[in-house]
Amino acid sequence: MPGSPPDYGSIAYWENRFASELNEKESLRNEFEWLGDGSSTLLPALTEHLQVSSSAAKSFGVLNIGCGNSALHVAVRSLYEQHGLDFGQILNLDYSASALKAASVIEQRAFPSQSNAQEHMTYKLADLLQWSSLNGALQNRVFDAILDKSTADAIATAAEVVLLPIASVSAAAAGLAYQESLCPLLPLSLRSYMTLPPTDTRIAYALPPDAKRIHPVRLLAVHLAAVVKPGGIWLILSYSSIRCEFLQDSAFPEDELAINRLWVLDRTVPLEVEDASGSAFAPKVQHWCYALRRRDHNDAL
Repeated sequence: MPGSPPDYGSIAYWENRFASELNEKESLRNEFEWLGDGSSTLLPALTEHLQVSSSAAKSFGVLNIGCGNSALHVAVRSLYEQHGLDFGQILNLDYSASALKAASVIEQRAFPSQSNAQEHMTYKLADLLQWSSLNGALQNRVFDAILDKSTADAIATAAEVVLLPIASVSAAAAGLAYQESLCPLLPLSLRSYMTLPPTDTRIAYALPPDAKRIHPVRLLAVHLAAVVKPGGIWLILSYSSIRCEFLQDSAFPEDELAINRLWVLDRTVPLEVEDASGSAFAPKVQHWCYALRRRDHNDAL
């Protein structure tokens, strides 16, 4: 019997995986690159945006979400140095503490002569699907670009996020100590709701009829829209040809999460993946690079 597939939407899976790749001295055994290292996909798109951005005068901010133990952030730092920019504007984010340790080790290996903490990039622990966690880590900071190397892919495998109306549950049942402020970009109709703690979503019990479920990638898109500047970009490298299907939602008022009011898809680039086996009979594999732009108030739908 084949084993169960990895739970890519679980924080426990990623923490266990990254912790196992660190030894007792917190030295990383190996880097691991999902969908390649990004040098021919995300980096050229980031470079293009950097060159035309009005923020490029030393303050161009990049948020690298789900950094894991990839070396993408090191390549971005090198790009910054080539353009004379402040690499302190690069923030690497993950919800696994072990992943952040691994990413820091990778940077120290790449730039071994620099030991001062101020001479390294910033690393923050946060859950992208919990607004209080994300905003708490970023401290209301907004960015020019977001790098997403298969992070949306992993989040897409998670369970739907459950929102409970605060008025319909008791303090004991709701666990109000967990209550958080919701993202300000969510519609007013959801402001009286609270997120159900992720551990509770696995418990089989009847939710109130006015509870709402939101696909995790749709909620991710809302949260990221709140931390990027108008005209900023969200660059996604994905294995899926439908990763941005949430943009096809109608923009009518009754759609509470009309993501295409927030983001517009500027570019979709299919990428042929070379088969390592060299077999002529191997099926063709494609990855996809998406460039989404944050709308501003002047954009027409």
